[in-house]
Amino acid sequence: MVGRRPAIKHGRRVRKPSAQAGAASAPAARAAAPAVASGDKSLVLVAEIDIAGSVYIDARVRLEGVVDGEIRCTELEITAQAQVRGRIVAERVTIYGAVTEGSIYANVLILKPGCSVEAEIYHEHLQLDQGSYFDGKSRRVTDPTALAPV
Repeated sequence: MVGRRPAIKHGRRVRKPSAQAGAASAPAARAAAPAVASGDKSLVLVAEIDIAGSVYIDARVRLEGVVDGEIRCTELEITAQAQVRGRIVAERVTIYGAVTEGSIYANVLILKPGCSVEAEIYHEHLQLDQGSYFDGKSRRVTDPTALAPV
């Protein structure tokens, strides 16, 4: 494919499992992907991705891998197998996975059952679902994303 760069993991290319059916599996993968309205920007960081550093993007992000650093985006979903160690800054954050050793600055923060959050959080609206785990400091503020260090 023209214009696509391989994923990098600690300076090495990440090899994804190859499919024998190749072309036959592509339509099935597209059918399983969530529909995105025209003009919407979104990024999926798959489970094979392991980032040490920062991710800055003006789009929705679905994290399935590991980030050691900072994520700044418009909306973030951390899936059940995903993990973040560091700072998160977003308008809306939904966590199914783990956030450790960090801080979260979000207007809307939703902690789903099975998640584990050990962080300092700054939020305008916080939703703790039954079965979620939170250990840290919680501060309700009017504009949490503006408080995030640059």
